[in-house]
Amino acid sequence: MVCKLVYSVKQHTKRAFCSKRFWIAVFITAILTILDYLPIFLMGINTVNNVTYYAYDILNTILFSGQSIFLGVTFITAVLPYAGSYCEDESNNMIIPMIKRSTPAGYAAGVVIACALSSYFCVFFSQLLASCFFGIFVPFDNGMPDEQYLLFREGKKHLFYFLNISLYSLRGTFFGIFSLAISTIVKNRYVIYASPFILYYFLMRFGYTVLDIPSYLNIRGVYFGFVFGNEKELLSVAYSFAFTICIMCLAGKWISFWLRRNV
Repeated sequence: MVCKLVYSVKQHTKRAFCSKRFWIAVFITAILTILDYLPIFLMGINTVNNVTYYAYDILNTILFSGQSIFLGVTFITAVLPYAGSYCEDESNNMIIPMIKRSTPAGYAAGVVIACALSSYFCVFFSQLLASCFFGIFVPFDNGMPDEQYLLFREGKKHLFYFLNISLYSLRGTFFGIFSLAISTIVKNRYVIYASPFILYYFLMRFGYTVLDIPSYLNIRGVYFGFVFGNEKELLSVAYSFAFTICIMCLAGKWISFWLRRNV
């Protein structure tokens, strides 16, 4: 049983990361991330005596971004690598042969883990590429203090940077898993890939006002900031990882149940 599970996870993960779609998604997400950061970057440009100065560094650019339409599009590109794999396997009549090599639970675990990892690293690598691009023009840290965050005050700015892009990457993982889960019911790929944007719009328009979801249970609180406050960045990101793992387990249970019932 364990060997079949490991085999399934290995095969799905290899399929996800060796696909051209994954690297194309990374490249597209990096471009969209640069376009999202660009207005903040341009606002910080000042020219004095024909000398150009940049008010923001890479850390500031990341912190003040996320206000444009490009942010919403990155939700979609993050799910491209593997969220549609279930529909592809179903349309190619590959579900039953793959289940026979493992089990319904093994297939579900493999596809969920591969989707989670590919979505996570799609965003993570794109954030690194965007940072490298802006690093041509501005330093990583220009030395300006920021008393708002504990890690800034402690001088742990590289750790703070990686916590932030990890949080963005977990956001991509959440949307990837959500799209994968609904692909068992919805068979239109365009709807599947657009579902993160639809979910985000619904939550922003209705979820946080009408439903009044607590911050530690809604995606805005968990993935769009430090859920326990700017004094507890490490704890907040650890909680976001744990929250994402719970979502993965629920999605795996749902896909396994769906396979046992319908395949």
